[in-house]
Amino acid sequence: MTQTSFRTAILSVTFFLLSAVFLVGCGSSISMSNYDKIESGMTIEEVESILGKGEEQASSSINIPSKSISIPGGGNISTSGMSTSSKSMLWKDGTLADMKIITIVFSDGKVVGKSQLGL
Repeated sequence: MTQTSFRTAILSVTFFLLSAVFLVGCGSSISMSNYDKIESGMTIEEVESILGKGEEQASSSINIPSKSISIPGGGNISTSGMSTSSKSMLWKDGTLADMKIITIVFSDGKVVGKSQLGL
């Protein structure tokens, strides 16, 4: 293989890879039509099937153990335990000048709120 044909092969491969990267970027899932598909009660997996993988921004969880209290003179009062968790996730696309952002809030793995910017 000559040096000229080697350069041509390298340039062809580079052009193909850059074209593939450009085409993947053209099909952004961060859009108003996809935002409108997100509904309360959807799971994280269902949302990611529409928007792609999101970035976790914040999360919290609360666990309250069950408790049994004895009452003087006899008897008991029992409370059942409780736990809940929440997570805020972000999807973004574009540059700083034309950034598109979708934020979804999940409680116990289900959508409870959403917001968008720039769609």
